[in-house]
Amino acid sequence: MAKRERPKYPEPGSFGETVYDARMRAGLSLDDAGERAGITASYLTFIELCRRKPLLNKVPKLAVALNMSPTRLVLLWMQHYAEEAY
Repeated sequence: MAKRERPKYPEPGSFGETVYDARMRAGLSLDDAGERAGITASYLTFIELCRRKPLLNKVPKLAVALNMSPTRLVLLWMQHYAEEAY
């Protein structure tokens, strides 16, 4: 049985891609963003690579850690999704 290869980048249009892009724009490392959001860097990696979906109560904390409002984070995700869907 062939070993499944892990993705190196977030799936286009995913919430993970949105979080990854926002973290890159904010100039934050995984450790810094995770600490600011109250989650581990490995959990943040799982979110960015679409291995885990964040609990709803983590979305506002992620947004604040990324220097934006929760509404802005969700709107960016919707924009990413729409760009990939069409």
